Amino acid sequence: MAAYFFASPIDVDIKLVDEEQRKQVDIKSDKDKTVSCPVYYDGESVTGTVAIRVRDGKKLQHDGIKVEFVGSIGEFVGFLFPFQCTECCMCNGTMFLVPDCLHFGGTLSDESPELFYDRGHHHEFLSLSQELAAPGEMRSAQTFDFNFKNVEKQFESYQGINVKLRYFVRVSISRRLADAGKERDIWVHSFRPPPETNATIKMEVGIEDCLHIEFEYNKSKCVFFHLCCFGLHHSATYPLILSRPLLSPFFFTDACPVEQHADVANRYHLKDVIVGKIYFLLVRIKIKHMELSIIRRETTGSPPNQYNESETITKFEIMDGAPVRGETIPIRLFLGGFDLTPTFRDINKKFSTRYYLNLVLIDEENRRYFKQQEITIVRIPEN
Repeated sequence: MAAYFFASPIDVDIKLVDEEQRKQVDIKSDKDKTVSCPVYYDGESVTGTVAIRVRDGKKLQHDGIKVEFVGSIGEFVGFLFPFQCTECCMCNGTMFLVPDCLHFGGTLSDESPELFYDRGHHHEFLSLSQELAAPGEMRSAQTFDFNFKNVEKQFESYQGINVKLRYFVRVSISRRLADAGKERDIWVHSFRPPPETNATIKMEVGIEDCLHIEFEYNKSKCVFFHLCCFGLHHSATYPLILSRPLLSPFFFTDACPVEQHADVANRYHLKDVIVGKIYFLLVRIKIKHMELSIIRRETTGSPPNQYNESETITKFEIMDGAPVRGETIPIRLFLGGFDLTPTFRDINKKFSTRYYLNLVLIDEENRRYFKQQEITIVRIPEN
């Protein structure tokens, strides 16, 4: 009943110039509906009209009408659940080997959840405003033009699991009781490559050299890595991460962390093809099959209140059966068939989105061994 008395007596319609001729992107709205948004690029002007109509011939007394062009980063609700992991996973970007380590995500424990960040937290990194009408009275429909010239759109639009970066036109009608208005989203594509980084990652391995694999693909040199299984817990997943090519055989000590700089040369565009080969140089364990997957990891917040959310974009089996020494497995992965975005690194100090190639080997005792390599995905002009 209250909604009836306080319902806005105004209809607002926002039209963008040439929106029918622009490429459209379908995005999910808050009510699980799909909305089409026209695509804009960095430096383009955002021009259009605002039509305001008063319902039922009533008059509208207002304190001013304005239009804004806004860039906003919004974070969704997230909870952290501590649990005792049964297989190793990522926590704050670090790979763990110890099966009993305590970190967040995965199987839920009986402990109460900790609220990570609040619903409705929005940060506006861009805000441009134009006045459409001074305070006064409106009795009939009126149309107003607006033009935001050569707007710098620093970041690409993004809708993830826990964060959304959006650009929109907002019309605000100031009134004495309650303001009225409307928003209209656009979608921004950017050709700016992400900044290079020299962040380090850690490796923790076991002992007893038993498997030696060389992974080579078209945007990187050969990457050698050893997998070790002596004395490790059968139910765990054992990570071995090398981000820089090794030029000679390499032996590890038990639980000895080794740091390597991330390789920033592994760049692919959204329609690219990953072509590579896997060479088995030494095989002393019985491998049952091998999988290759692309993982997207979304990081929100900043340390120590940082939250990682990973999802598998695609996964497929590339080997079934035990390999022998000297065997080669070709890889050809077309990225254009998957729902990918460019790599985002520390966007406005709010979030990052990174992609990884994940190579998993499973032995006859169902132990899992994997190597994870970060790849950088960029957007290039379609023509």
